[in-house]
Parts: sequence; structure tokens; C-alpha cells
Amino acid sequence: MDEKTPEAENEAFHLPPICSNAAENSVSQKNLSKRLQQLMRDATCAQVQPFKPAPIKYEPRKWKELTATQYSKLSRVEKSRYDAYGPPPKHIQELQAAALKRVRQVKLEEKDEKAKGPSIQVLIEQEYNSELIGQLRAAEAMERVTNAVQQYHVDKTEEIGHLISQQPTAMEAVRLKCFLQSNTQQKTTMECLNKRQRERCQTILEDERGLTMQRS
Repeated sequence: MDEKTPEAENEAFHLPPICSNAAENSVSQKNLSKRLQQLMRDATCAQVQPFKPAPIKYEPRKWKELTATQYSKLSRVEKSRYDAYGPPPKHIQELQAAALKRVRQVKLEEKDEKAKGPSIQVLIEQEYNSELIGQLRAAEAMERVTNAVQQYHVDKTEEIGHLISQQPTAMEAVRLKCFLQSNTQQKTTMECLNKRQRERCQTILEDERGLTMQRS
């Protein structure tokens, strides 16, 4: 028997030739992958932004209208249940409309005030408040500085006293006390003599022979 090659069998059965080009296969695979990526992106966007139906406003209404005679025959519980699903009375509706009107008026006034900007009186009050707050803060800062200075002098005096008390001899303690005088010891004495009395005292101190004070 004669052996038939694959090409002869394809010609016999009229089959299309098999594509053996690798470049064409790679191009087709790339196009397919791009298409799949696009489909996945579309699906993700659809999941992130789901459909939100518009809210439906609830309007109470009665499914069954009763006559006055039927309504009078109902019990209290049935009457309250029947009235709950119906529109409010006329006076309640008027009050609701008046309240909504006041709310709209207040919103319009606030919108007009924002459009106009703050008035001169409001600006003056804000400036005054800011100035007052600045003065209060400055006073608080000055008080903190004063307290810190006083605390420093107190600590310094205590430390000087401790150093003087730790001296081995009394002479060294007195000498150190003369050199390290604390602020509490540095007190200014008020002048109790006038100019004439001071000159008289100076003359007496300078008189070595005592002639000024001698009585004959």
C-alpha cells in the first residue's frame, strides 16, 4: 500500500492549511488579553457604582374609606389605627405649613446675611474682643514671668543660706555672707534726714576736737 503524506490527506479532504506562523498567534493572543482586561475593568466599575433607585416619598393614605356611622362603631384602638394611616387634620396641616414657611424665611435671611457680609457693628465687636483677649494674654504672660523671677530669687536665697551654713568656721561663714548677699538682705532704707540735718551730721562727724558739741 502507498503511504500518504499529511499534505496529500489535506488535499483529499479539502482541509484548510494549518497556520504555523508564531507571530500571528502571539498577535491574536495579545488582542484577546486586551479585550479580557477591558471586560474586567468594565465589570469592576459596575460593581463600584451600583444602581441606586430614587427615594420614594411616603404619603400616608387610607386603603379603605369608612363612613361616619362605620367610624363611630370602631373601638378606640381601631380608630387610632385608622387615623394613623390618614392625612392629618386641617389645623395640623396649617401649623405644618406655617412652620415650613418660617424655616424657609430663616434660611433666606441667613443666605442674605452671608451674601452681604458682616456688618460694621460686628466687625467692631470682633476687633474689641480680639484686643481684649490680647491684653489678657499679655497680663497672664507678665504674671508668669514675675512668678518665675520670684521663684528664682527664693531658690537663690536658700542656696546661699545652705552654702553659708556648710562653712567649717564662723569667720569663713561671715566672710562668705558678706560676699554673697541675698536679695532679701539688700533692702533700701528710706532717707529720714533732710538736707540741713544731713549737713549738721556731717559737720559733727568731721569735728575731731569736739568743738561743735562742746558746751561752755
